[in-house]
Amino acid sequence: MAYGNLALDLLLKNISGRLVVLKNGHYDNVPLELVTATKKVIDVKEHYNTERLRPEYRALRISRCF
Repeated sequence: MAYGNLALDLLLKNISGRLVVLKNGHYDNVPLELVTATKKVIDVKEHYNTERLRPEYRALRISRCF
C-alpha cells in the first residue's frame, strides 16, 4: 500500500519516469533508467516454484498488528 500511495503522490505532482523503491530502509524514488540500465539475472530453480508459478517463500515472516 505504501508503494501505491507514494506512486500516486508522484502522479499528483505530475512527476513521471520514476519508480518507488525501498532504499537503505527508507522509501524513495529513482529514475526508471537506473532500474533498467543493467540486466538482472535470477536462478529460477533456486528462487521460483515452477509448478505453482510463484516465487519461493522460505523465510517469509508475517506479523499481525491488531
